[in-house]
Amino acid sequence: MAEEMVAVASNKKVLNELDWRVIYSKPRAMATHMQTLQKDQNGNLLVLAVLKGEGYGQYYSVIDKKPVLVPKKTQYFLLPWENEDNPDDYYLYSHHIALSGIVLRVPKKEVQVIGFN
Repeated sequence: MAEEMVAVASNKKVLNELDWRVIYSKPRAMATHMQTLQKDQNGNLLVLAVLKGEGYGQYYSVIDKKPVLVPKKTQYFLLPWENEDNPDDYYLYSHHIALSGIVLRVPKKEVQVIGFN
């Protein structure tokens, strides 16, 4: 299931169809695009979470298929994904670098769910 969701989250066809000149030149269009990344397929807001601890941690990036170093006190969005192979893990999304998002697989015991901000 997680692999299918990654395919949806990293849909390059959709990204290629966007008119980036319009988005970059119009802050309102950029904000509208960024808002869509904070909702599930039904339009419901995603719950916020942070990683427990201080500094940085290495977690598995589902898109990169390798561990990556990420800040722990950054706000992440809790994805409503379930994976039978990893029932003790959450999947967290962050915008990471503007329009280049990241999906992390993180053990539930290392995640502090904040709720809605």
